[in-house]
Amino acid sequence: MFDEVDEGTAMFKAASQKSDIPVDKQFLYLSIDGINLPSDYYLQLASDLSNGFKQPTSDKLSSTGVLKQATCLRSASNVYRACMQGDGNLVISFQSNNTVRWALGPSSSSGPFQLVMQGDGNVVIYNGSGKPIWASANDPTWSALLSTSTGPYQLSIQDDGDLVARDKNMLIVFSALQTPIIGVNKTNVTSSHRSKLLAS
Repeated sequence: MFDEVDEGTAMFKAASQKSDIPVDKQFLYLSIDGINLPSDYYLQLASDLSNGFKQPTSDKLSSTGVLKQATCLRSASNVYRACMQGDGNLVISFQSNNTVRWALGPSSSSGPFQLVMQGDGNVVIYNGSGKPIWASANDPTWSALLSTSTGPYQLSIQDDGDLVARDKNMLIVFSALQTPIIGVNKTNVTSSHRSKLLAS
């Protein structure tokens, strides 16, 4: 069995904390860099590796690019991902532990859903009937910036966890982290922000 580990074809649980290793021995443990990870973190690594073969690993969408349901954009550092979920929710989360940084909120309509970086700079989520259920240009801030921008556009998940759309001059025409969170902390969202979700 240990020869499989030596060959890189198997993984084992690892000690999570220093207190988990034998006394007076020099072993590495998962939290040695200050980030606490469970002893079965290898299962998450295996899942991420598997998903990496199935999903796009790019950190960006160009104009007319599509992020399909159950696929993600991953930041260049692989710390964050932005995923188009099966419930129509666009979610930014930490790659390592799935902690949500920002989420748009689920849709009451049916999928499959897809996010499109449109050629006009509008970031739009469509339901299974091809009807838009959310659009960045519905927000007056982003709409005003779009009117002064010039394509082509690009949507990218940055290393700081923000999902940002920029025009050819690098003008930001959409920033997720500067758009109210709807799905995760509804107490901070006013009714006017909720109205930015189009009728489903």
